[in-house]
Amino acid sequence: MRVITKIDSASRKTRRFFLLWARQFCLIVLITAAEGIVFCLMGFRYQSSLLPVAACPTDLSIARQGNYAALSMRMTGSLGKENWRDVVVIDLLRQDPVWLGVNYLSPHHVAIAPDANSLAIASGDGAIYSMPAPFNNSPAGGGRKARLFVSSGETDLSHLVFAPDGRSIAAMGQRLFSVWDWPTGRLLHQHQYKRTGLAARSIIFSADSRTIASLDENGDLWLCDARSGASIQVIAINETPHHDVVMNFEAQRVAIVREPLISVFSFGAEDAIWSAACDSPIIG
Repeated sequence: MRVITKIDSASRKTRRFFLLWARQFCLIVLITAAEGIVFCLMGFRYQSSLLPVAACPTDLSIARQGNYAALSMRMTGSLGKENWRDVVVIDLLRQDPVWLGVNYLSPHHVAIAPDANSLAIASGDGAIYSMPAPFNNSPAGGGRKARLFVSSGETDLSHLVFAPDGRSIAAMGQRLFSVWDWPTGRLLHQHQYKRTGLAARSIIFSADSRTIASLDENGDLWLCDARSGASIQVIAINETPHHDVVMNFEAQRVAIVREPLISVFSFGAEDAIWSAACDSPIIG
């Protein structure tokens, strides 16, 4: 009798075990079926942590007529990690964006030519590439190939800008300031900063493309000939650190943006004409 009782007890435990797992299996099947129905009706609901959930612009360039713009974008995943970078060109009149699919270049900066026919793209390793702009019914994306324009000799370019006439392009980094002929890539002139890490983060051409203005590593305003690099004038401003510089050659004025002030200077004067405090943080 004891042997039979033990066998019955073991049999009941086995049945309960298999019954429990059968219920769990049925529940899993029901949940899977429900998810399958939702997938068919609404599409896939989940997103991998590797997929981009935020796109942050890191650079902006606008063509001369103001009808086209180019932005370098940094995509960030749901885990907060950078996934890839790309360039988007926007028809501002039609509000039609075109992604170029140049993530393989790791683009950090972009400049659109004044006539909006071509782009200059600076990669993370300091190389600068040229690429036709995807307009006028031209093929975009993979059909348009980026070609190496020059190697800047810098691994951390801070600015890339075309001259208004489109004949030259300038780039600034932590060590070098360089200007090349566009589109040949011939180096027009190059200057090395005496101290690294303090290079200007902004550069601007005059409206006639004949003069370049920037701040050197000491915070002084430097004016030079755009084609030869010959120094025209050095204006001691000594305003560091700064975020940006805006020039008006016709009015002989320069505006220096630095946290938390915006100051306007006259060419040749060391004292600001006026300064104003900013109510919100300055984004450089």
